[in-house]
Amino acid sequence: MKTFIEIGSNNYDNLVYLAKNYFWKGIIVEPIPEVFVFIERHQNCFYENCAISENDGVKDFFYYSQITGWGSLDRKHVEKLGIDKNKLNVIKVKNLTFDSLCSKYKLSKIDLLKIDAESYDGKIIRSIDFIKYDIKEIIFEYEHLSKEELTATQDYLNKNNYKKFKRKENNLFYIKS
Repeated sequence: MKTFIEIGSNNYDNLVYLAKNYFWKGIIVEPIPEVFVFIERHQNCFYENCAISENDGVKDFFYYSQITGWGSLDRKHVEKLGIDKNKLNVIKVKNLTFDSLCSKYKLSKIDLLKIDAESYDGKIIRSIDFIKYDIKEIIFEYEHLSKEELTATQDYLNKNNYKKFKRKENNLFYIKS
């Protein structure tokens, strides 16, 4: 059975369809509670209401409830989106490392990893031990990464035998070579 992990799933643009239509098994991660409750549920998926970061624990998470998907562990990123600062929500969210998430579900082989973590994508990717985890394909949103973050992330992927094979909208697609 093929597997996926989706970090920052949101409630409208997620990979649940892979479980529903193609019988994949997946882990859906979404930190915003009011978004998390509306994610379509499927028996082949596990759901985590948390954020993925470099450390396990609890951190502040910043988001606008009026616009689903505009949230991050990085306050500066959310503020630069240009919404009135008085409408910014700050909540405490559980954080897991990528390793803790995979250990919890006893997962080491992953067919697809999709990350949309609003400027945290690079940090998450660079925290993955690619010797421990066999990931075939990685999709991540690069639009909110600084030039330095993007370069560091791409270098890390290249060093771990991943090659970019597609760019679509705001996402980069990498496959293990």
